[in-house]
Formats: sequence, C-alpha cells, structure tokens
Amino acid sequence: MTILRFPELREFLNEETRKTFFDSVVEDGKFYATTYKDFRPSVDIAESTEQFIILLNVPGMTKDDFTVELTGQRLVVKGERKLTEGLQGLTFLKREIKHGNFARSFFLPEGVDNNSVDAVYKDGVLTITLKKLTTEAAQAAASVKVK
Repeated sequence: MTILRFPELREFLNEETRKTFFDSVVEDGKFYATTYKDFRPSVDIAESTEQFIILLNVPGMTKDDFTVELTGQRLVVKGERKLTEGLQGLTFLKREIKHGNFARSFFLPEGVDNNSVDAVYKDGVLTITLKKLTTEAAQAAASVKVK
C-alpha cells in the first residue's frame, strides 16, 4: 500500500476534485465537517402496478417553496430552503442543516400519464405521485391520425 503525503496528494488530485474537496471542508479559513452550500434532498422512488411515487426528504419548507414541472419524460423538482428566521447574522460554530436552492431531475420510463401528476407536501416530505397509463390509454395515445 502506498501512502501519499499531502503535497503528493495535492498533485494527484485534479483541480476540480481538489477545489470541491477543500471547499467542502474549509471556508473562510475555518474547518467545517460538511458544507452548507450544497443542498440536495435525499430521494426515494417506489413503484406499484398503478403508479410511481417519488419522495423527497425536505423538512423545514412549505408547499410554496417548490416548483414541480413535467415535460415529456423529464420531471424537475426545484425549491429553496431558507435559513430559519432569526438566525441571520449569527456566527455558526457547526453547521449541518443545509439550506439554499436545489433542483432534482428525473427521467421517467414510458407509460407515465402526464395529466395525472400529484404533489403533496406533508411532515417534511414532498410526495409526487405519477399514475401509469392504462393499456387502453397507452394505445389511444399512441394512435395518431394522419391528415
């Protein structure tokens, strides 16, 4: 096993990787275990015979903080989690609660009914339900009259 000393490690990593790593642990000359700049909500995706369900874990937000767009087979969820009121101007000794803008994008499989999308925010979880097309609806949507 080879152990790289810090200067060798610095040369080993490319500029982008180095910047990303060091920006995530050092800011304004202070050490942070995590960065608050990158807010990316965790996601669970489930499927039943009738629908797809996407769950985003986003506590501390309201339903008005989200935008959900479905274009073709691409679902985009955007939002902003703001810093809790009354905390602006404080010097944080440790910061693990992330905030800021985020965007998550999902490419959906064939057979999603774009007219039956539902989004509900409750108890810190955004639940997006996408119904599947029935066989008859899928066949009807696939047939196009030529004029």
